[in-house]
Amino acid sequence: MIGRLIFLLVLIFFGCQRQRQVSIDELKAYASNSESGLLKSATMGDIKIELVYRPKELILIQEAAPGTTEWSTLLTRLDSLDYFVLRLSRNGKEIEENYNKNVERFERIMTYLGEGISGDIVLLSGEERIEPEQLLYVPSFGSSDATSILIVFKSYLSKRDGKFKVIFNGTALRMGSHEFEYAIRSIKALPSLETTGS
Repeated sequence: MIGRLIFLLVLIFFGCQRQRQVSIDELKAYASNSESGLLKSATMGDIKIELVYRPKELILIQEAAPGTTEWSTLLTRLDSLDYFVLRLSRNGKEIEENYNKNVERFERIMTYLGEGISGDIVLLSGEERIEPEQLLYVPSFGSSDATSILIVFKSYLSKRDGKFKVIFNGTALRMGSHEFEYAIRSIKALPSLETTGS
């Protein structure tokens, strides 16, 4: 109870002061905490589906150092893009692990995860339907507890208000259809990445 209260106070503080800067690890922890409103999940029997909004600073940190001119240029250029990570698991293992005994089915699943899944994911904001701009699936061949897919939408969420939904139709993987609703204020409440000492 006290931990929840502290988290809510931090959330209110960050929501009121967007200029607050945090370290990379703090930003990762904030985004991965279900109470931030950025992590949504669904469980269906032995299947777990997670969808987390990924702050673009955590993507850009691989390309430039925070506070540099290159960093600012990339942030401006990618302002319209929003990133999500879709994590899929069955029995605490990557989803493709369930198909590795049948080569043909395994290859179909790998192709689906790398390409076909993009047709089964959509972002809805008001009446607007936004298809993924790009997605990235990199198999980890049993070294992770879930399959991870980076999804990129050209959605300008930081310029919107209200709520939006991401719908994942997982019937091709026998996972059913799932709708994840987000409040845009949760995205706007994200602290920024510190520009010195990163």
